[in-house]
Amino acid sequence: MTISNNFISKLLGDGWSTITSDAIVGIRILTPSTGINIYHNTVVLNSLISRSSTADVSAAIYFHTGAANINLKNNILINKVENITGVAKAYSIFSDAPASAFTTIDNNNYFVSGPEGVFEEFRVRLMLQILLHGRHLQEKIYFP
Repeated sequence: MTISNNFISKLLGDGWSTITSDAIVGIRILTPSTGINIYHNTVVLNSLISRSSTADVSAAIYFHTGAANINLKNNILINKVENITGVAKAYSIFSDAPASAFTTIDNNNYFVSGPEGVFEEFRVRLMLQILLHGRHLQEKIYFP
């Protein structure tokens, strides 16, 4: 499966806690998925949501545990979703797939901002594992 040359933005919703179904996600790869090529996409999530739940999540891109043989190249992944009445978490990349699921990751830009923008420790560890295993060349992670 190849997803390429897209501009995804203006996704709306009330927010949700289940990243695999109802949460605001730009590109969602579910299981079973293998041989996934994601090239030259721009995902910009920048909506305001109003939900009092504290478990809301959103992601520019999401990979399920069953995703494999992933090539992620030349993408811009931005998440600035903000919950104006509750607390939430906004990820540029959210992966339940292990680092070994990624064949190549190269030349992507990751950006989060606002009070919900996070690069949680285990997400950063995933990215560092990928970097250390030589599956990248020029990743850029932007912290606000």
